[in-house]
Amino acid sequence: LSRRVDAAPDTWIYREQLAGALLGRGRLTGDWANYAQAREQLDAAMTQPNAGPWGTLAALQDSTHQLDALGPSLDRLGQTFPRNTTTQADLAGRRGNLALLRGQYAEARLLLEQAVALHESPTSLSSLAVWFWRTGDLDAAEALFVRAASQYHSPAAEPRAWFHLNLGLLDLDRGAWADALAHYRDAERELSGYWLVDEHIAEVLEHLGRGAEAEALYRDIIERTDAPEFMDALCDLLAQRGQSEEAARWRFEARRRWEAALALFPEAAYGHALSHYLASDDGQERALELAQANHRLRPEGESKVSLARALLAVGRALESQQLIEEALASPFESADLHDAAAEVYEALGLAGQADAERSAARHLRPHGQG
Repeated sequence: LSRRVDAAPDTWIYREQLAGALLGRGRLTGDWANYAQAREQLDAAMTQPNAGPWGTLAALQDSTHQLDALGPSLDRLGQTFPRNTTTQADLAGRRGNLALLRGQYAEARLLLEQAVALHESPTSLSSLAVWFWRTGDLDAAEALFVRAASQYHSPAAEPRAWFHLNLGLLDLDRGAWADALAHYRDAERELSGYWLVDEHIAEVLEHLGRGAEAEALYRDIIERTDAPEFMDALCDLLAQRGQSEEAARWRFEARRRWEAALALFPEAAYGHALSHYLASDDGQERALELAQANHRLRPEGESKVSLARALLAVGRALESQQLIEEALASPFESADLHDAAAEVYEALGLAGQADAERSAARHLRPHGQG
């Protein structure tokens, strides 16, 4: 594809094809440089007459959480798409995913159900599954993922691995770690060496008390991806064992890479980088800055939880309570939400409410401690 672009640099569709391939490689490698290269190709394509790679541009903006730009791209996509039920379903699904990230739960459900009604497909079913997941109905989400997987017949392995991975993540949310690992192993069989699967295997191995295996896998993933979130995970594991000197080195390396990621694709890095700073003794103010930016971008439940924790970490407990109660009043539901609410109420001396929230978290996570 690169040679094709070099041979015909004024043909925008070749640049769109190359950008799509770079996006795929970015998912498989975890290398943000691929997304930057895809953006360069799309920027060049847009300068040419009659350029129309709006679908690929929207996919890039979605992957990198450039949500302010994504809405206008979807509007333009709606003007250029051929008018048939398949493309209308695709557009409704994309808009539904965006609405969900914006915390517009009712609108998101209507759009995602419309997408399924127009054209039931693995993509439309999976997007609706995520809506049920985010609103706490893990059984409905699981049924939809299974249904989506049954309709997928392409030879490409990545989507099959992704279905198994999500079934494992649902079990992880339930605290059913052995079941989660079984699904992750299924994903591994579909696409061996995929970092996204391997990092979740490492996470659940740690939950299962298999720390040496988790450490070896994290080190392998870091070698392959150089990604800061896995440096943080390894740091936490080493710190628990008292290996504080090596843990500090990994924390330092992770911070350098987080700041580079924030400079390259800030919207994509906000939610992950703030976890790094929250876990650092000297990072609470930076965590709050990132959590506020993340919440402005996508004010849904998970972002409210992160911002509430960041506010609590800098001693602003009353503001944290306001955020957590907004999340509790919304359709968003998760064990982590109730864990965070318990932390907030505990800090405010509201022991009864803290106990109630811990009980709610146990109800949603019946098989373990999460």
